[in-house]
Amino acid sequence: MLRRDYIQRMIEEYARVIAHALGLKQQGREEDARQELRNGWSVYFNEDPELIAVLAPSQLLKRLLEHHNLTLAQIEIFAEGLRTEGDLYVDLNGAFAKDRYIKSLALYEYVEMQDTSSFSIPRRNAIEELRHCIPAL
Repeated sequence: MLRRDYIQRMIEEYARVIAHALGLKQQGREEDARQELRNGWSVYFNEDPELIAVLAPSQLLKRLLEHHNLTLAQIEIFAEGLRTEGDLYVDLNGAFAKDRYIKSLALYEYVEMQDTSSFSIPRRNAIEELRHCIPAL
């Protein structure tokens, strides 16, 4: 029970980080938004942003599952963070944005395959949007 409460609280807090970063982007403070997300990798997932950048999608997923023992919900919010980070870099560094989108898509697809008990319209929409935008970069 305590672990489930902790996980839910962590997901909610990281969702607020993503929302705050998006708010900063709307204010034209994109560098602050990028920094907010970079800090979030360390604070909420104990993960080095530089390591995220060099891992292949399959390596990242393996690390999240084996090293961090993340739940499907945590992997999904991690994917949302990657997607948001890609959005923040799309005009600044297309290659970096594409890397984040590819990793986000891999994580979303993993969750979609594993979570057979529920259907998530937002997750399906994210997958379709990523599939559409990746080839354009």
